[in-house]
Amino acid sequence: MIPFADRDRYESRVARNIDAVLALLVESGYRGTFFVLTRNAEHHPEIVRRIADTTTASQ
Repeated sequence: MIPFADRDRYESRVARNIDAVLALLVESGYRGTFFVLTRNAEHHPEIVRRIADTTTASQ
């Protein structure tokens, strides 16, 4: 595990991993519930929008 103080020194994989999960959900026709940490939402606001857009479109 990366110490919290060192997190900004590494590439974030959050957006890439969310895209993979969203693609699987769309492909399978299943829906999911997402909880986004405040830090991730602040640093990657686009993932919150992609989650909302994808889950709304699949209803």
